[in-house]
Amino acid sequence: MKAGAAERDVTPPVGLEITHPVRANVGAHDPLFVKALVLQDDSGTTLAIVCTDLIGTDFGPADEIRKRIADELGIENVLLNFAHPHSSRGFGGYGDLPEESAEAVAWAQGARDAFVAVIAEALGKLAPVTIKAGRAAVQVGFNRRVTAENGYVYMDDNPDGPVVPWVNVLEVDNADGKPLDGARDKPLAILFEHAAHPVIVPNGTALVSADFPGAAVVRVREALGPDVIAMFAQGCQGNINGHPLRSTHENADAAGVKLGDAVLQAIESAEPITADTLRIRTGRTEMPTCELPPWDVIRQPVEKFKADFVAGDSPYWRQEEIDNFIAHFDKLEAMLARGESPPPWRMEATVVSLGDQWGLVAYSNEMFCQYELWVDEVAPFKHNMTFGLTNGATGYVADDAALALGTNGGYEAGCLPNLGSCDVMTRHYNPPAVGAEKIIHDLVTSLWA
Repeated sequence: MKAGAAERDVTPPVGLEITHPVRANVGAHDPLFVKALVLQDDSGTTLAIVCTDLIGTDFGPADEIRKRIADELGIENVLLNFAHPHSSRGFGGYGDLPEESAEAVAWAQGARDAFVAVIAEALGKLAPVTIKAGRAAVQVGFNRRVTAENGYVYMDDNPDGPVVPWVNVLEVDNADGKPLDGARDKPLAILFEHAAHPVIVPNGTALVSADFPGAAVVRVREALGPDVIAMFAQGCQGNINGHPLRSTHENADAAGVKLGDAVLQAIESAEPITADTLRIRTGRTEMPTCELPPWDVIRQPVEKFKADFVAGDSPYWRQEEIDNFIAHFDKLEAMLARGESPPPWRMEATVVSLGDQWGLVAYSNEMFCQYELWVDEVAPFKHNMTFGLTNGATGYVADDAALALGTNGGYEAGCLPNLGSCDVMTRHYNPPAVGAEKIIHDLVTSLWA
């Protein structure tokens, strides 16, 4: 096996707004990065894993970036993972802002370019490596879905709800145990994955931050050396919030130290991966969208929604965004009048494996943690790693139990006429229909069969 790693700083300049919720950016508490790990086996099969501190991007820009990487660098197998801190920015329809300035457009293009440049640099550093895989127990968040007495799901800490209580680590070491060109100590790179929304940073801060993932990287580098490329990958965090929610930068840093210490513990007990042939398979499918109710059922809550936004001074949304929301529902009314239905949901998954010793499942979209727990239960690999938010996202993908709640499904899984659901604000106007869970399981199992 050969590997190379590199990183680029993509911190937005002062003046560009932080995405969610929108607020002014007066500087950075800590920088945002795009990092790449390129793996290549003896047959020439090559994989580029890119981890970034940005909040996300839609499928279109992700497809464009992957095509650029294939055309310019000759790498077809690319995983673009977004850590999703709400104190950062995104681009391309997922975490960007309407009517952005020329400066914002230039930054977004620079971020796109960084994905290509960082892989090119890592590709130029390919050298023989050995690989180890490990896991340690850790939890920096809580399940965030609580059911009220009336059956409605609302967002709060749920200590009894499912979480992913571990960090998965892939350690990539120089094969000879010596520095590469005198510039890098062993190990070469540490890829670690955990599942939790990076939302510990307060939502009123004016400082850009990578939240707890950034602090975890700092902790790992403190222990292993500043030249080690430490990469956080986001897992299936759709229903998990970092804790304590929207509190302080100090709390985010403390959670990052906790996660970083667990990474170091996993490294201590990591096992060598002797399989040396990469197997990579990517599949794509569609999930039907939950059926829309008639416009007569939706009209009243939509009109109230519009009136509340127009009359109110929202602390979270700019006027441009409010205008976009209103136009969004105007399009829905016109679509229903034409007798049309919203498009199905795109779902993509990639399975990377090294024999039966190590396997990585990478999902698109914001996946509920149940999808990661399922991988760990049934995957045919000794060591597992699971990504969410990879190669594009439209919104949340819940498990069938949550989708079956319908309008009571809460922020991540509710459907119209519940306008409190995030997926209502997507181009689909509703979450995936019940049955999505089996579609996703069938896709993944076909890839590792």
